[in-house]
Amino acid sequence: MEKILIVSGEAGAQQLKDILTGAGFTAPKIVSSASEVRQMALKADFDLILINMPLRDETGKELAFDLADDTNSAVLTLVANGREEIIGSFGRNKGIQMITKPVNRKQFLDSVSFMLSSRRKLKKVLQKNAELTKALADMKAVSKAKCLLIANSQLTEAEAHRYIEKQAMDQQLTKGQIAERIIAADGIIS
Repeated sequence: MEKILIVSGEAGAQQLKDILTGAGFTAPKIVSSASEVRQMALKADFDLILINMPLRDETGKELAFDLADDTNSAVLTLVANGREEIIGSFGRNKGIQMITKPVNRKQFLDSVSFMLSSRRKLKKVLQKNAELTKALADMKAVSKAKCLLIANSQLTEAEAHRYIEKQAMDQQLTKGQIAERIIAADGIIS
């Protein structure tokens, strides 16, 4: 279930919400100012943020650039026909999608679907990255723990490796958790 945020004046927001819910998307959250979005973006992780420009408290350009830089949310801007320079090539290079108004329903829904699909793929990559980062940190900890065991408890490398594995199995913890305990004890085992 995707989380969508619409930033727009009241009339435009309701029209966009109706298009999205009519096409089967989850009902989006609606806010009317950039300042509200900036506060929410720190607390919530939205898959897609739609900015119907201009906003009541700014054009929306700065908001779009900030969101593209500071969040993992997909950013879709709606700009008046002839005002495309507001986002320009710089915005497109940041991954900001732009649609001109009046909005073509099919083009709008295609853009939303594409951006949400890209966001799902990005989430998978970020999750895999986090898993690999954790695995690497565990490997580093295990290596450091083995070195400490060899230096301070006079174990061979094979004995240190076996000790970590056995402790992990016996205590039903990961090797990384056992390694952190060994590091905290400076490699001295009792």
